[in-house]
Parts: sequence; structure tokens; C-alpha cells
Amino acid sequence: MSPSWWLPDAAERHPSSLPLHILTPEVLSPAADIQEGTSKGSLAALDFPVVSSAFACRSNKNAKDEYGFMNSLRALIVDDSSVMRKIVERSLRQAGIELNQVLEAGNGAEALAVLQGSQVDLILCDINMPVMDGLEFIKQLQGVETAKGVPVIMITTEGSEAHVVQALSSGARGYIRKPFTAEQVKTQVIPALAGKA
Repeated sequence: MSPSWWLPDAAERHPSSLPLHILTPEVLSPAADIQEGTSKGSLAALDFPVVSSAFACRSNKNAKDEYGFMNSLRALIVDDSSVMRKIVERSLRQAGIELNQVLEAGNGAEALAVLQGSQVDLILCDINMPVMDGLEFIKQLQGVETAKGVPVIMITTEGSEAHVVQALSSGARGYIRKPFTAEQVKTQVIPALAGKA
């Protein structure tokens, strides 16, 4: 089982499915607070100090300034972890990519349903998901009229190159391997968007 932590919610606490190994070493210096109760069990909280260099891109120009892209990109982020979807969105913004709207889906089937009623400029998709994985999603995406020409970037933890090769041969324009930085996201997404323009 991957280590994970609790994220506070307004009403209650929910366990995240975000493995700690996706964070870069620059942010892994947590302070621990462990509370024990006789009838409530134990609660461990980790405080992660964020070092700005761990998440920031070297360039503070946005993609529009640097590459002339539109500043109203609509992105679809497909991942079964809601926490990971937020990390991907934050990484896109930190990479200087201005997002007008971010649509989300928890698996490939949900993503196909989203695309039936929405048009997007960019899709970032995890490979390992329940219901419909990213490889099946990218195959079925070829039949979706609203997704024609939309660049797809795969997000993977796979050690096997076979999954990446399969995704690229099915139409993906690039891939990002976890753990990733905003700079790595920028390196993959900017050329994919440039190819679309």
C-alpha cells in the first residue's frame, strides 16, 4: 500500500489516494503531529513546507507571451484521483499555461461523456484507471468528432515503456511520468499545443 495522508474537508476528513512518492524531494521535509485518543484511534498529520523552486517554472512568462497561444485554453484532466487532477491543473498554471476552464473526469468513460457535450483544447490523461484506462480511452477518442486534432498528453507511473509506446502509437502527443514538475509539464504540453495551432 502506498503511503498517503489525510486532507481536511469542511465537514469531515477523507483519505487521499495521492502517494507521497509523487512529490519532488524539495518538498519532502514534513513536520509530524500525531494525536492519540482512547476511543477515536490515532490521527497523524504531516505538514509539508513548500519550497517555491520545487514547483515553479524557470520562466515566469506565460505560454501566450512566449509562444503566442490563446489565453483561453480549455483542458480536460482525466485521472481517478481528484487530488492528482488538482496537481495537474496547478502544474499547468505554474507552467505558464493560461486556462479558461478545466473539465475533469475520473476515468476514460467519464471523459468520453464529457467530450460529448464539450470541446477542449488539451487533454491530459492518466494511464492506470478503473472502468476505462487511458489506453482504451485514447483509442476510443479517435471516434469523437469534438476531439479531432486535440493534443493528448498521457500521465503515467508505468515502469514499462510498452504502455508509453502504445499510447503514442494510438495518438498521444507526449507523456509525463510521475513524479513531475511544472517545468516537465511545460516541456511536454507547449510543443503539443504548438503542433495543434
